[in-house]
Amino acid sequence: MANVRDNKVRDQSMTETVNSSASETEDPAVVVTLMQMISGYWVSQIVRTAVDLSIPDHLATESLTAEEIAERESSDPRTTYRLLRACASLGLVAYEGDRRFSGTPMSELLRSGVPNTLRELALAWAGPSHWRPWERMPEAVRKGGTQIEAVLGTDFFSYLAERPEEAALFSAALAGVTDRLNRLVAATIDTTNVSVAVDVGGATGALVRGILQRNPALRGLNLDLPVNAATARQEAEFDALFAASRWRRVSVTPTGLSFTMIELEAV
Repeated sequence: MANVRDNKVRDQSMTETVNSSASETEDPAVVVTLMQMISGYWVSQIVRTAVDLSIPDHLATESLTAEEIAERESSDPRTTYRLLRACASLGLVAYEGDRRFSGTPMSELLRSGVPNTLRELALAWAGPSHWRPWERMPEAVRKGGTQIEAVLGTDFFSYLAERPEEAALFSAALAGVTDRLNRLVAATIDTTNVSVAVDVGGATGALVRGILQRNPALRGLNLDLPVNAATARQEAEFDALFAASRWRRVSVTPTGLSFTMIELEAV
């Protein structure tokens, strides 16, 4: 019995020593930062869900209760309220009390149809085509290659070609991110002795249109997958500054991928 008692005392003493040592060397700020890293995916899905429920759009001009938003979106009032509280903790919305919420500068960037919106980016990057491959990152590192085909069943762009809605979302997401960059490039690039501006993988043609707006004498070519062709033409015609004069499909070897080339001219 004495040996058992002695062992228990020894074990307790060792535990207290280890815990004391850990508490003395552990930096609380490091723990907080690490916890934020580990739980980072929570934030991505909170933002995605808020956008999916159009919360930034609902709060653009008025404050609303969770119940009012839930009624508009046919969502559960209780979980909608919990989502809004989570959004408030991140600065996505502001809590005004009495279950009422309002928009913030951050939610303004997640509205639909506003310049430089990140709405589509939030939906695309936290959606299936991007989210699921990230789950296989350990395998990608161990095997030394992408795991997209293992997850999606095909390469990324073939996957999008079979899903026009996701393809349109992806293109819109990139357009929202690159809009500022496109304007900077268009203002900076030297077009002296240049007659044609070509963007390979130009999605909806935002960069080419930006260059032609500042250099109307140029001819522009936008090359991308056929799934983006209709949107690229619509965007050009919507600007009312361009004539999407011609478009045709071209094949690129050795990939065998089919692209659509749209020619733009300033009018």
